Amino acid sequence: MDIERRDFLKAMGGVAAAMAGTGAASANVGGSSEVDVGLGFVEKADVITNEQILDVLEYIQGASDREVEISCPGTSKQGRPIWEAIVGDGDTSVIVHAEQHADEVLLTEGVLAGLHHLAVGESEAAERVLDNVALHLFPRLNPDGHVQRTRVNHDPDAPEDDPDADIDADGTGIFAVEGQGWDSNRYHFFDWEESPLYENFPEEYPENPVPETQLLIDRSKEIDNEWILDFHNKQSPLTEYPENESVSASTFWPIAEGVPDDAQELSQQMCIAIHEHLEDVMDDDLVHVSQYPGGTYRGIGRNGHGLAGRGSVLFENAGGTLGDSEFRSRQIFEAMLVVLARTADGSLYGIDRERADAEIPSDWDFEDQVRM
Repeated sequence: MDIERRDFLKAMGGVAAAMAGTGAASANVGGSSEVDVGLGFVEKADVITNEQILDVLEYIQGASDREVEISCPGTSKQGRPIWEAIVGDGDTSVIVHAEQHADEVLLTEGVLAGLHHLAVGESEAAERVLDNVALHLFPRLNPDGHVQRTRVNHDPDAPEDDPDADIDADGTGIFAVEGQGWDSNRYHFFDWEESPLYENFPEEYPENPVPETQLLIDRSKEIDNEWILDFHNKQSPLTEYPENESVSASTFWPIAEGVPDDAQELSQQMCIAIHEHLEDVMDDDLVHVSQYPGGTYRGIGRNGHGLAGRGSVLFENAGGTLGDSEFRSRQIFEAMLVVLARTADGSLYGIDRERADAEIPSDWDFEDQVRM
């Protein structure tokens, strides 16, 4: 998909207009172009609220010539709505979601800009995507955590974290902050009775204690999606080659024991598509996409959905030290759209999986970072 910076800013301008309540679907928003509005929005690094997500979705729905379905398939632990937007008429269903870890920001904004570009942008490439793919978008999976500005969801009954629980081993399966909440990205078990938490504490946890994660699993079973793309933020480690450049983003595929080979292959193809696209279309001096050193724990979303036979990719956007928010949110926008475009035209499936290890670097300083 041939996307220019102007396309991104125009889409972000539409998101900003909806957040401001103008509801403007034209190219002029309050006397300024959508491009100018989008640029102003990303320069301020505004963070969209839970309530504004619905405003943006309804704006896109009203401005689009395509049918955009908005639903609330479930709620958070504290009863806040988790919104899903569906657009596209294709036979291939896919899922994109953001902000399981709610303190990782600018992800919701990026995926909503991607949705705006597809549904409102009126480009031939966008039409081709929507003719061939059905996109299910969950802009923010953890609305409770967003209110608290925390990584975890909100559950006062959450137990003390188990220091022996490890993302490379099952342990007790307790990944939590006592009295605060659970780490949503540790409980993606399509069969709950196979989870270490159930195996160790069947009476205390007969069901998944993380409703946000269970909602996504249930919808995936209903949708029978081809692949799932999970957006996160990360720190900005330094590369070794070239020396001391900031890693701008990282991707990774499922590596848990038992992941079907075809699901892992599709996941690697997705990672390659993202890697080559970002390094091709964005600022060469800033873009350095690496492999993320993910663990083998089965409950991590990347692994859990891979074990269920889906293409499953973790995308880690660098945050904090890399520079302006336009660059960071645009990486989300571009990564989402390129995988959709290459799914729609079929070119994704012709990518040689061996390129993942051969071309996506994995050597960098990764000291003191949280692994997914």
